[in-house]
Amino acid sequence: MAFCQGDQPRRTLSITKECGRIVRTRAATRPAGPRVKRGTKRRAKRKKILDRASGYFLTKSKLYRSAKEAVERGLKFAYSGRKQRKRQYRSLWIVRIGAAAKLNGMSYNQFIHGLKVAGVELDRKILADLAVKDPSGFKSLAEQAKGAIGGAA
Repeated sequence: MAFCQGDQPRRTLSITKECGRIVRTRAATRPAGPRVKRGTKRRAKRKKILDRASGYFLTKSKLYRSAKEAVERGLKFAYSGRKQRKRQYRSLWIVRIGAAAKLNGMSYNQFIHGLKVAGVELDRKILADLAVKDPSGFKSLAEQAKGAIGGAA
């Protein structure tokens, strides 16, 4: 580092232009207080990450930095996967209800609208289960929906 005559190094990190030259100085002070080595806390934290990464391929299960990245990525996918699972089940139920409604001569939206008009408050999960396991019960619901649509019109 180049300083002008008589200048002392600065105590903060800065880039300045002195005497026509660019000068970069580094902090010479340390934070007050004793040094903390983190011993058991660091070991426990790293062990937790490496335990979660067991079974991952090559360095992703052995080296802390790679394992940490892989675990964080996996947790991100797990979080979004829990949301996607709800969407996928709902769409599966709708497909099953629609297929059963077609067998009873109605479209899915006519069936759902008819149930709402008739005041039947069954959710799509229960309706899909009825469609698969109890076709006669589903047929009676379809008749109710048809009657409600016919009565409302």
